Amino acid sequence: GELTDLGFGLFKLALKLGGFLSKASLLGSDISSLAGSIIKTSLEVTKLGLKGLAVLLGTHLLLGEMSDLSLKVIALGLEVGLLLLQLGLGLRGLVELVGDFVDGVVLLLAHSSDLLLSLDAGLLQVTLQLRHLSL
Repeated sequence: GELTDLGFGLFKLALKLGGFLSKASLLGSDISSLAGSIIKTSLEVTKLGLKGLAVLLGTHLLLGEMSDLSLKVIALGLEVGLLLLQLGLGLRGLVELVGDFVDGVVLLLAHSSDLLLSLDAGLLQVTLQLRHLSL
């Protein structure tokens, strides 16, 4: 009897232990499934984060390119301004050169006019002397 009771008690204990192990196995399966879901969700969140980072980097690069283009436009404006200044200075020099040329022509005309006037006076004097001699 006692041995039978002990055997029967061990059998009941083994059944309870089997039920517990079965429930523990199901719980482990649920935990494993939950862990898989957490990993999938983590991967999706990581993928979203990387996409967001790519968008931010793209925006940053675009802003950088816009800033670079703006600086190039400003530099081009400065170069055009410098070119116009150089053209203005060249035009000023040309105006001065033409002014000097006109001044030279006027002086030359004035000298030639004085020379012609003095030649005319000299011829008049010679003519008067010749006339005076002929009388």
